[in-house]
Amino acid sequence: MSRQLFHLLLERYLSGTCTPEEEEIVKQWYDLLDQEQTLDLSDVSFEELENRLWTKISEAAKKKKVKTRYFVARDGFWIAASLFLPLLLIGFWINWKFNYLPSSPQFAKVQHSHQICIQNKKNKKKEIHLPDHSKVILYPGASIVYPRFFLSDKREVILTGDARFLVQANPSKPFFVFHGDLITRVLGTEFLIKSDTHAKEDEVIVYSGKVEVIKSEKHENFLRRLTSLPKIAQLTINQRVILAQENNEFRETLAERPIPLHEEDIGSTNFQEVTLAAVAKELTRLYAIDIQVAKDLQKVTFTGDLSDMELFKQLEFICGVTQSSYQLYGKTILIHKLNKN
Repeated sequence: MSRQLFHLLLERYLSGTCTPEEEEIVKQWYDLLDQEQTLDLSDVSFEELENRLWTKISEAAKKKKVKTRYFVARDGFWIAASLFLPLLLIGFWINWKFNYLPSSPQFAKVQHSHQICIQNKKNKKKEIHLPDHSKVILYPGASIVYPRFFLSDKREVILTGDARFLVQANPSKPFFVFHGDLITRVLGTEFLIKSDTHAKEDEVIVYSGKVEVIKSEKHENFLRRLTSLPKIAQLTINQRVILAQENNEFRETLAERPIPLHEEDIGSTNFQEVTLAAVAKELTRLYAIDIQVAKDLQKVTFTGDLSDMELFKQLEFICGVTQSSYQLYGKTILIHKLNKN
């Protein structure tokens, strides 16, 4: 099929101008998909969706015995189906791209929608409550825009500046924060969004739950948005992602001041003649951060009280006592021997 013909067929499908015969073919593919009870389109890749569809088609073909006089009609059906299967898949792809990964909030596109805009013009933080009872702490100079009532299938806000979010959990109604070139998607969690105008960086820091940070494609044209895969970072507690405006790249790392999962466990950091491997295991449990120890240091013992210290101060203390060093690799910390060079 030529590129021009493919483009025309795509336009007809998306504009709803298919013939009744073509629509019947599309309906049959939908029927096949409805039988796939475990298929969640938001969780599968385009390639996986295509493989599953062809598996369904093959199974259906084996079960249906066709007589000789129907061979021509059957072959015509499969030829037509082979033309429209890519269109159907593209339809699902478009739906996923523009609903699961929107480039702009839907409420902002609705004319005469009731929007609320709050600015924090004071020199102290300002707490506000959203329609779903989620809480937002606006930092000085920040502003937020949101609808008076959230849509039925999603919650969306527009943020300028820095703010900390405590989002009410609602798995059926994801929460989107549109912030510059970043889109933060969550179901219910606590996180901080910051802008560093001097370093020209935006970042998202997670304090609880899980967060998906997406690089916005609002500056791309329709064809580019349709065919490209956006940058997506998956974050959990004590992790952060930084978007450098200079090179437009994500950098995933740890929060500057990680917090323990449970404050009451902080007393478990008073160690007496404990191996570094055991110390690292306990800190990993406490902060949900992957902390590794080089093999040649795992049996080295450590004694010391790490209470009332944040994680990186604890690591500095440990390394000072054991004559070692630590290094951050993405979202993993490695304790290793000092480099004497």
